[in-house]
Amino acid sequence: MNKELAKQSLKLFDTPEKWNTFIEINRLKDEMRNQIFLITKNRLVNYFNSNPVDEWSFKSFGHCNWDYRWFLTDYKENSVGIWMNGVQVGFYYEGEKKEKVLELFNSKKFSDLKKCFRPDNDNNNTLFYCEYGNFKFDSPDDENFDLDSIAGYLLNKPNEYISQVIQKIDNVRKNTEFLKLIKSLNQELNEL
Repeated sequence: MNKELAKQSLKLFDTPEKWNTFIEINRLKDEMRNQIFLITKNRLVNYFNSNPVDEWSFKSFGHCNWDYRWFLTDYKENSVGIWMNGVQVGFYYEGEKKEKVLELFNSKKFSDLKKCFRPDNDNNNTLFYCEYGNFKFDSPDDENFDLDSIAGYLLNKPNEYISQVIQKIDNVRKNTEFLKLIKSLNQELNEL
C-alpha cells in the first residue's frame, strides 16, 4: 500500500522546485508541529490556571509544548497524579516506589482508578493506566492519534482538542471518589 501511494505521490513533483519545497517543509515538520501545540498549550494553561479545583495543583513543564501535570497539593509534584503528553493521558509517579504503586493500582481497593482513562498500557516506567491517542474528530485516526497526526486537527479544530483534554482531566479532578482514592494511595505510599 505504501509503495503504491509513494509512486502516485511522485506525480505531484513534476518540477525540481516542487520537490525542493516538499523537502523544506518536511525539514520544518517538527517545528511546525511544536508551534501548533504551543497555541493549544497557552489556552490549556490559561484554562487550568483560571479554573483551579480544591486540593489539586497544575504545572506545565518540559522543553516541549505538550507536557502537563496535575497533582494533589498536599502530596507534592512527585506523588501519584495525572500526566499528559500531547496525546497520552494517565497517572504518573516519579518516586522510588514504582513497583508498590503498580501493586496498589492492581489491588481491589484502588481498582476504580483504572476507569479514569482508557488503559492502553498498564505501566510505562512512570506512567500507569495511560491512554494513548484517544481523541475524536470524525477522522479515520480517531482514538489512535500520535503527535504528528493530531497536529493538523489542533491547527484546524483547536477547540475540539481543548474541550476533550479538559473533559478527560476534569472527569478525574472534579470526581470526589477519585480524589479520595488518589489521596489514599498517596498516603499509603508515604507511610512505607
